Amino acid sequence: AGARVDVLADVAAQIALVAALSATAVAQHPSTPIWLVATFAGTWMVNLVTSVMQAGPNAASMVTSTSLPVRLVKLVRDYGAVIFVAALVLLLAPALTLWVMVAFTVVNGGFLLASIAFSARASYR
Repeated sequence: AGARVDVLADVAAQIALVAALSATAVAQHPSTPIWLVATFAGTWMVNLVTSVMQAGPNAASMVTSTSLPVRLVKLVRDYGAVIFVAALVLLLAPALTLWVMVAFTVVNGGFLLASIAFSARASYR
């Protein structure tokens, strides 16, 4: 039961974070397109699901490089790093929230496309 509550609490926190970032971006920039907010929310949640699906003992990294730029991009999948960046932006620089949304949408969308390609390639083996 505790594991289920933990997962539900994590999902609730993710939804609250997406809502807070979206609401702040729209409040700071009223002309924010609704398609951007929807795409941000969609790629965020799909990224959450794909990262959970790739966890476990048989997990394999899609990008095996250990270079600094690749490691920084992979931080988008690190829950603690994401919460830290989002909290800093929301607290210290809310005017930048729109750009953070754009960046997360691009990176999460890229990971989503890479996950699809990675899974498709693995299924043909």
